[in-house]
Amino acid sequence: MIDRFALGERVYGPILRGKDALGNVGWNLIQLKLLMKQAVQIMCLPPRSECGPIFTQRQKEGKELLTVEQFIESYKAWEAYAKNMFVYDYTRPHAQQFLFRMLDWRARW
Repeated sequence: MIDRFALGERVYGPILRGKDALGNVGWNLIQLKLLMKQAVQIMCLPPRSECGPIFTQRQKEGKELLTVEQFIESYKAWEAYAKNMFVYDYTRPHAQQFLFRMLDWRARW
């Protein structure tokens, strides 16, 4: 199992440190390993409308590292990577439909 580190590094590395420690080679290697294992990648990505208020609250509490511009940039990056993954919006009560989509995809694979 790979936690969000690999994808998080792709998104936040350039924004917070000016570089992605994985690079394209590292990212492609991880993707190849996942493909070889026939792994399914699931991204939990709520809509911006849900993230915005949480971001604002975290800023007020002094717990947020990102600026507004960085937040917007990071969300766009998450969306771009989501095109190659199953996306689960945990703010919606349709987990069963999501599960069936995954099972259908897996059966066809």
